[in-house]
Amino acid sequence: MTEFLHVALSFPTAPWTALLTLIAAVALLALLGAIDGISGGGEGLLDSLLVRVGLNGVPLLPVALALTLTGWLSCYLGQLLLLPLVAPAGRGPVAVALLFGSAVLGALAARAV
Repeated sequence: MTEFLHVALSFPTAPWTALLTLIAAVALLALLGAIDGISGGGEGLLDSLLVRVGLNGVPLLPVALALTLTGWLSCYLGQLLLLPLVAPAGRGPVAVALLFGSAVLGALAARAV
């Protein structure tokens, strides 16, 4: 359990952990009916960005959940399995590459929703 917490709360997984916690809390509140499901049906900047990446007509909450869950999982597993194989001097750049690589995987998963 301590290894799980150490990996989940350290860089590069920590930003994904914070984002996943926030999205999970919003999803739980939407499930309980405390807030409206974020639908993305307006005409704001966020909607034009969603249209640009091909996510128009999809509620924002499932897209955000797919992106963060896939990003967190790929970053967590990469940090757990790949970073110990890298020399200590090279872990910083590899960790940053892992963070951005997991963001790309998350974006691909969000497009599948």
